Parts: sequence; C-alpha cells; structure tokens
Amino acid sequence: FLSCEHPLLQEPPLNVADLYNTSITPNGEVNQLRRREDRLRMAFVVCQMLPRLNAAATFYKDHHCPAATTAAAAAVATILVRMKSSLDTVVGIGFA
Repeated sequence: FLSCEHPLLQEPPLNVADLYNTSITPNGEVNQLRRREDRLRMAFVVCQMLPRLNAAATFYKDHHCPAATTAAAAAVATILVRMKSSLDTVVGIGFA
C-alpha cells in the first residue's frame, strides 16, 4: 500500500467487532475471540491503526509519486470497494 501503484488499505466498517469472532496471527494461527470485550479491543486497534497508516501512505504518495500514478491507484481502490460491496450484498458477508 506504500508503493505509488497500490491503493490504500480498505478500512473496516464501524461494526467490525460484531461481524467477526476470530483473529489470525502472523503465523496463521486462528484464535477464537469469545468475549465481546476482546472483539471490541481488537476492533479498536484496527479501526485506529488503518486510517493512520493510510494517512501516512497518502502523505508519502503526495510527496514522492507522480500524480497520474496516485490517481490511478485511487481509481482502482474505488472500483475494488464497489466490487466488494456488491459481493457482500449478494453473498451476505461483511468486511474480510
């Protein structure tokens, strides 16, 4: 997401803690988040971290990438979000 050609990270919906009850560690281990408190903590971290990472990436891209490349990446990101929203509606799933 930091390269000029790649879109920013997609941010989760505000109700992400209600949509998922598992987490996956970097080594692939799946953990059940049985307590709502644990899900809310995990959601808080994700919902706070991703916008800040995107802000840092945007600053970098604004200062180091050609404008055409950044605009193309933004267009691709918009298309991907629309496709995912359509798929979510059809399949009935949430943010993944």
